Order: sequence, then C-alpha cells, then structure tokens
Amino acid sequence: MKKQIILLGLLMSTYVNAQIIDPNHFAEERMNEIMFAKMSNYTLKNYSYPIVPTNIGRGSIYRFIQRNCEKLSVDNLNVKINKKLLSKWDSRAISQTDQVGNVGLIDSVSCQNFKTYQEIADYCITGWLHSENLIFMRWSQIGEAVSFYNQKNQVVYIFWAYYN
Repeated sequence: MKKQIILLGLLMSTYVNAQIIDPNHFAEERMNEIMFAKMSNYTLKNYSYPIVPTNIGRGSIYRFIQRNCEKLSVDNLNVKINKKLLSKWDSRAISQTDQVGNVGLIDSVSCQNFKTYQEIADYCITGWLHSENLIFMRWSQIGEAVSFYNQKNQVVYIFWAYYN
C-alpha cells in the first residue's frame, strides 16, 4: 500500500510539472497557458518585466489559423495574420505612420516529436530567439498565446502576439 501511494504521488507530480500531450485530446487552452507563462518568464528573466495577458482578437486569430493552416505556409500565415488581423488593433497614430504596432510570431510543431506542452513552448521560444524574430522578443509588455491543433496531421500552430 505504501508503494502504491508513493507511485501515485510521483505520477501526480509528473502530470502537474510536465503535462503530457495526448495526441487524440490535445488541450489547446493548456498549451496557451503554458506558452504565455514561458514567454512571461522569459521576459521577466531577461528584461526584468512580466507580460500582461490579454485576449484581444484571440477568436479571430484562432479561426484564421484553423481555416488557413493547410493552405498557407507558416511564413505566409504569419504575414496574413499580422497584416489582416493584428493591424485592426493598432493605434491610430501607429497606423498613420510606417511603424509596426502589434506583432505576431508563429511556429508549427509536429507533436510526434514532443511529450509535453512545456517542450513545445520551449522549442518555439528557442526558434524565435534564433531567427529574425529576435528583434520582436522585447516588443511589448502585453501579450497573448493562441494555439490551434490540427489533429489530422498532429501539428500544433503556436501564435504569440505582442500588443502595443
């Protein structure tokens, strides 16, 4: 009985600390929460401020990714979201200049290569840090994570938006 209780405790702590991905029941909301926490921790550690959450445009972004993820490359998907959706929430002053207001970063990740949501979030952040998107990693203090899981090909699309 004592061994069973210890085993149960170990399994529960593993589930809480490293949340295992079930490809048949991918938890997009959990992925959003973990991605947001990882990005907030990154900016807190590297730039000394946390990120404030928002849900501006979350539904529109989610539906756009859902409708277009198989039609467009990840780069084109990112361009379209940034130009069509995020620009709607740019301030009037920014939209009348050539400055960039709200910025989004996207990545697509095959879930077959990962066991936990945390690993996916870490993979996305590492990828953004080693790309041309690095210039945006300190863009704003307001952010949002949006994920869409394509069950057909077991790929998750992770979109991170910075809002000004």
